[in-house]
Amino acid sequence: MKAGRIDPSSVRPLARTAVGVAVHTGLPVPDVGSIEALKSAPSRAGPLACGPDSASGSHFVKLLDRLGVADARAKLKPVAGGHVMDAVAKGDAEMTVITLPNIVGVPVVTLAGKLPEALRHYTTFTGGASASAAPASGGRALLKFPTTDEAAAAFERFGFERPAP
Repeated sequence: MKAGRIDPSSVRPLARTAVGVAVHTGLPVPDVGSIEALKSAPSRAGPLACGPDSASGSHFVKLLDRLGVADARAKLKPVAGGHVMDAVAKGDAEMTVITLPNIVGVPVVTLAGKLPEALRHYTTFTGGASASAAPASGGRALLKFPTTDEAAAAFERFGFERPAP
């Protein structure tokens, strides 16, 4: 927008995704439905995959501290290059915390659930129309589609939800 390539009046949130807990399929699925239940999950798991340079990885480390289970940091297995789910799928790590679209549909990985609401972190995906598009109405119409009921249903299957109002 600063460069003038996006029409600021067209910018709108399209979808968002929460952070969830993923475990290697076949291992016990931890209860993550409450803060108290979530506290014991890292302690009971083996290695914990973490993308140190990702937003989810940073959130995971801060979450361990916030839950008072900083000792679980010793179990963190840093995984570079966006391959956190590969580590869980291969069994190199038993658990991770990452955005839902990274979990949904990955073979041999089970979604334990979203983090409890009080600990939840969202990533919001935003779109905007080109400032030089002619006609401008085409880009604006396209930006409305992801928030329709039909599109929202498809996005939900992949771990996305409607943006916050």
